[in-house]
Amino acid sequence: MSSQYLYAPGLKELALGLEESPVIYSGVLPMAKMAMGDWAKFLIFPSMLSAELAERDDSLRVKCIFVIPDWMTDEYELTEANSFNIKLEGRTYNNQPDPEACHNNRVEHWVEIFKEDLDNLLDGANPFDIELLSAAALIKENSQFKSFIRFALKKPDELIELARTIFHEQEILVDPIGFVGASCRQCFKLDGISTYIDEWDRVQFECASCGHKQEADIIEQNYWIHEYLFEAAVICASEPTIKIIRAGENEKKYEYMDKISNLVISGYSREISTLIIPNIDSERGGYRLNELIDLAKDWEKPEAEIA
Repeated sequence: MSSQYLYAPGLKELALGLEESPVIYSGVLPMAKMAMGDWAKFLIFPSMLSAELAERDDSLRVKCIFVIPDWMTDEYELTEANSFNIKLEGRTYNNQPDPEACHNNRVEHWVEIFKEDLDNLLDGANPFDIELLSAAALIKENSQFKSFIRFALKKPDELIELARTIFHEQEILVDPIGFVGASCRQCFKLDGISTYIDEWDRVQFECASCGHKQEADIIEQNYWIHEYLFEAAVICASEPTIKIIRAGENEKKYEYMDKISNLVISGYSREISTLIIPNIDSERGGYRLNELIDLAKDWEKPEAEIA
């Protein structure tokens, strides 16, 4: 079973046991302004781990995986009290307009702001390496990521049954349900019917909004992907050794993601240590990285506050 480490004391314990350069899965970048809790996941705790390792062995270098949610969306309606019965109503983030009309789409807008804010907080420091991963790139470059898309198109019933087993307190209906589907090349809407053609490894899509029909190889389509499937696929593809989550995050979500990987990749087994960090209550900005690290050294409980 993978080990769990709690807050700042747990980070020190985790660092002591590392003998190879760690790869951290920090999660999905928010399509909004980063809050202090986000920076704790994406910057503060990775930097603290880097500092701990540097004191012991400066040959160890931390690498962080940040996920660009290009094929996710917030334009949907939940038709039942669960995360699976979804009525798609709009477009993926990479096809939504930039809120300030200064970039090609919403994804580019917030990724650029994230990079600018990160540079400002680092102020010339270089505590760890960063890899930004997107679905559009992974489906062409990584066979395991592609396998998740193929599995969800071919065998959604198995993902439904798995969800019912894990989220048993919530009734999950067969229809409408969403795990993955193509997006229209004409109007970019997501409401439509995706059909996988096993013989040719191709996907057909008929758009319910504009009536457009399209067919392409599985790697040539653009898709919408359910958050849990997306993250499970990225974790499997990027092979991190550590994941960072906030205290109180949905444990069943991560159980589901692990079991999705076991369904999709036969014999999949990977030990990933979990670093649980506090929820941060703060509305203040203007901190430098070294100041944030000094504050975080005292975070020993599920909740922390920056006065």
